[in-house]
Amino acid sequence: MKDMIIRFLKIFFIAAVGISGILLVFALVLALGWPWWVGFFLLLILAGLGIGGVFLRRMWLKRREQRFVQQVIEQDEARMRKLKGKEKDELKELQ
Repeated sequence: MKDMIIRFLKIFFIAAVGISGILLVFALVLALGWPWWVGFFLLLILAGLGIGGVFLRRMWLKRREQRFVQQVIEQDEARMRKLKGKEKDELKELQ
């Protein structure tokens, strides 16, 4: 139940921010006396920036995950170098 409420609130918040952004852009366009179609281009620019931000965030998270995995691998290899004989073979089998 709690997950459903959180999901609803998240969707509601995103929709409210989107509608507020649209209204703000068109209020700015009308206040400056620009033609109404300029508002559509400003919205396209904002949408492009938003999509670009999401894309860059995903790339950043993926690289961070790759660095973490690489660190874990390096730690395992360092531990293997310290071990000798049978313990080293057993650790290799676990990997």
